[in-house]
Amino acid sequence: MPSHHHRGQVGQTLAVLRHHDAGVNTLEASYKKAFTAASQKRRTLDIAQGVREGRIPEDIRFLDARLSLMEGGIPIILAGQVAGGIGVGGAHSAEDTRIAEAGLKALP
Repeated sequence: MPSHHHRGQVGQTLAVLRHHDAGVNTLEASYKKAFTAASQKRRTLDIAQGVREGRIPEDIRFLDARLSLMEGGIPIILAGQVAGGIGVGGAHSAEDTRIAEAGLKALP
């Protein structure tokens, strides 16, 4: 069962949803995924693939303790600007991304 974090542009938490069966680690994982997506202005999936393929340096993970290279983080882009991020943790990686994308579509 996943947890979801929605972060604003400057990193503050705007909303958190956690299923009662979600593991305690899912809150931190979802926070880091949302932070990463917002601060790096792209999906965490794309960052992780870039690291694996050598297009993004591996030491990106050391830039900030809040960064995550796990799938499930997507930026919220409004009028061409990053307005925040959505992070999902607790499901399988690809499912985390699908849930985050569904959350983005549900935003007004």
